Amino acid sequence: MIGTTIRFVLLVFVLTAAVYEVARVRRFWAFLFVFIVLFPKIGLAAVPGNTTPIRIDDLVLGLVIGGWLIREALVTRRNGVPASPVTPFLAGYLCCAAASTLLGIAALRITWTTGAAHFLRISEYILLYYYFYRAIDPDELGLFKDVFRNTWLIVAGIWIAQHFAGAGVQVADAAIDQSSYAPTFSASYDFGGYAMIATTVCYGLWTNSRTRDWLLTAGLVLGLYIVFNGDSRAALLGLAAAIAFDLFLRLRVKVALGLLAVAGVVPYVISSEKMVRLFDLLGQFLTTRDVATVQRAFFDDPSILIRLQNWQVALEHWRASPLLGDGLGAFLQYVRIYDMQGTPDGWYIRMLAEVGVVGLLAFVMVIGSLLWTLLTAYREIEEPLARAIVYAAALAVIATATDALLIDTFVSYKIMGVFWMVMAVGTHIAARRPQHDDARAPAVPRLTSPLAEGAQ
Repeated sequence: MIGTTIRFVLLVFVLTAAVYEVARVRRFWAFLFVFIVLFPKIGLAAVPGNTTPIRIDDLVLGLVIGGWLIREALVTRRNGVPASPVTPFLAGYLCCAAASTLLGIAALRITWTTGAAHFLRISEYILLYYYFYRAIDPDELGLFKDVFRNTWLIVAGIWIAQHFAGAGVQVADAAIDQSSYAPTFSASYDFGGYAMIATTVCYGLWTNSRTRDWLLTAGLVLGLYIVFNGDSRAALLGLAAAIAFDLFLRLRVKVALGLLAVAGVVPYVISSEKMVRLFDLLGQFLTTRDVATVQRAFFDDPSILIRLQNWQVALEHWRASPLLGDGLGAFLQYVRIYDMQGTPDGWYIRMLAEVGVVGLLAFVMVIGSLLWTLLTAYREIEEPLARAIVYAAALAVIATATDALLIDTFVSYKIMGVFWMVMAVGTHIAARRPQHDDARAPAVPRLTSPLAEGAQ
């Protein structure tokens, strides 16, 4: 009874908050973003030979993106929208992935269903980026900030409610599972990845005093607490890398001192078993300086052992096909063949095995182009909110790329939905900055989602 009541209250809270947010903003991109974050992963049909089924979110994204592409091609071709600065690099990466997958199918290293499913998933993420790139007008940056922040506060609020009110209650087949602390997320790694990006963006916006507000501060504080307790050490590493980059780039002494104070409090507030082990290990190293002890503890960690085993197999397959790899989704077949646990849990190792050196270099160029575009715009833009969003997006790139060292981040639907929305807004600001910074420039036509126009 208690579990059912908690479940019902959380469901009502989620639905009410989501409906209120979408009704307040009245933009279709806002609905899509709230849907991506808050709607649970519910399978519709299995894909032969694959562990990931076709889900309701795939159907919804397919309808939205398909309808948008048809409308763009047949109904309206709007002028004045600059091409994304990262388009050539995304195209290069997609071509490498396609070539590798086709060769893998021809060589019988992967099945056509495996290759097609994984290629379509990557294409879905890239098209989602372009949808948000077109849909969110630079005049709507305030709305973007509100939707992003408030959606994170909804998720953080549910996490806190679960943690303190009903964490120990098991509810079978519940869309919101009180036992996991991660509503609508299928695992700790994708919940941790989303929490990491949300906290990083809140941090980037918070560092600009003119874009700071009390709700943003609440989002940042909750984010720091949840990342430290969210059972994903990769997310903690990514967030730490982004903050370290900020401190180095801008020499933020006061923020550094504040973070040292936070670090001093952390051991007293963390409850995650993984995080406790991590901080015990760090404390042991700082007090004893015994590298051998730390190494033994590191290699005794169960998740580390699984990763090392998987990475070894992935590297062995990469050596057999070093240039273009075995094709997208190949590692999941290695898992079945060798009866191994999980996936590589390391995006770059997985990339080597599946798309080879050529594909990995193409992907690294995508990440490099994002950073270059965003940081260049950050130096040139003066408008406070646009500048803060661009900088927050750059920090999100650093955090996500670091998280991918230990997790196959760039195939997670939940993480990628959030990541590419942030990248779309940041790169769109960067592409249009000459018109915004030059007062003599002609007015830019207002951009709205074609689907949003029909919904308003």
